[in-house]
Amino acid sequence: FLNELVREAQLNCYRDAGAKRVIFIQDPTDLPKQQSFPLEAISVFVEGEKMTSDTGSHIRYAAQKAIARTFFHENGILFTNQFDQVDWPHVHYTLTEVVPKLFQLWACKQVMDVAATNWHVHSTRNKEHDPKCPCCLVENETAHHVLECEASGRVDAFQRTADCLDEWMEDTDTEPGLAKCISKFVHARGSETMTTLCFSLPARYKALGRSQDIIGWHRFMEGMVSLEIGKIQATHLSLIGSRRTLRSWMSGLIEKLLEISHGQWIYRSFTVHDAISGTLATADKEDLLDEITKQQELGSEGLLEEDKYLAEVNLDCLETCSGERQHYWLLAIQAARNAYRIHQRRMARRRANTTAVNTTEETGE
Repeated sequence: FLNELVREAQLNCYRDAGAKRVIFIQDPTDLPKQQSFPLEAISVFVEGEKMTSDTGSHIRYAAQKAIARTFFHENGILFTNQFDQVDWPHVHYTLTEVVPKLFQLWACKQVMDVAATNWHVHSTRNKEHDPKCPCCLVENETAHHVLECEASGRVDAFQRTADCLDEWMEDTDTEPGLAKCISKFVHARGSETMTTLCFSLPARYKALGRSQDIIGWHRFMEGMVSLEIGKIQATHLSLIGSRRTLRSWMSGLIEKLLEISHGQWIYRSFTVHDAISGTLATADKEDLLDEITKQQELGSEGLLEEDKYLAEVNLDCLETCSGERQHYWLLAIQAARNAYRIHQRRMARRRANTTAVNTTEETGE
């Protein structure tokens, strides 16, 4: 076939076959540095990557990443040695292209520790506000504590959402060893290092262990995954011939980790704001119960005849309801007592007027 082609076409076929051979044997996790073409007058590189299309988004990303690296280090969020271990391209893609805007806002508050935890409210708004965790009632509630609280209900909620991550990894062609390490690392809730979990595995896992431990468990649960995870998973996807892209898998992993952390906030919000058992509701119920007790002690005294039935109403237990019915009863009996006082004042004025009229008549006579 080649012999039938002209010399230029033969050379083109040889070069095309050679290029395909290089691509076929190339390790996708260890690509060579890009270079300028011969006679290419101008080339633009951003963080070692050659720009071949619109450069705006790449330049903005690189500039913002440099600013974040300095800011995180100076504010103790992530030191530079930690920052450099994070797979920022996939984190950035997940936060800007996958999750909703409000979820992005929550993730930012969580990482920056500016979410409305009890400690944050206490330290920035109201010194009288109780800084303790509403679940364990022992530790100050910070963004970090939200993830590591040892309250039994919170631990159970964490493990249940972590089970969802296990199911996701099983369904998305995750490299078996990697899935095992990630699962154990998450379920351990910071009690085991990734290095320990990867100890008996091949060298590439040991690199993962060292890298992820530099970043830390808390930041891992906030989606800051190691670059080494992507390397292991990319090789696996290539070997099994999966049509799944590394970007979709990495963004899925980061999203699942963030969902686990967000689940702890959902549990926290339920604990604080639930109409029946929430801590705010409990505090309101205590005040409500005190006022109800006062009203019940007064009995039918100070009530008009048509309102005395209110003193005989059987109220439900506040521990098993929202307190709405009790609140309406309290408003009703308070209004009834006010009506009684108004009635008494009117009757007093009438008696006074009657007395004045009688006195005037007697004086006139």
